[in-house]
Amino acid sequence: MTVKVDDKVICSPNGKFKNSFVGIVEKLYTRSAMVKIIEFHPDDRWQAIKLSEKTIVAFDNIESESISENAEIRAAM
Repeated sequence: MTVKVDDKVICSPNGKFKNSFVGIVEKLYTRSAMVKIIEFHPDDRWQAIKLSEKTIVAFDNIESESISENAEIRAAM
């Protein structure tokens, strides 16, 4: 998958978040991207606030958003 700036993506849980989250790619790096967090699980609320709703995510942990994947995240919220 090729990630571009302004893409809406789903990011897998990582060391900072317990659950997947949805974000918008703001900047690209060599092997990662800065993602503005726009949807997250309630359990991760304080972590999102702590990070000013932005985080760096490795390309391996980023997927393109689709209707079925988005439904899974919303169901978990």
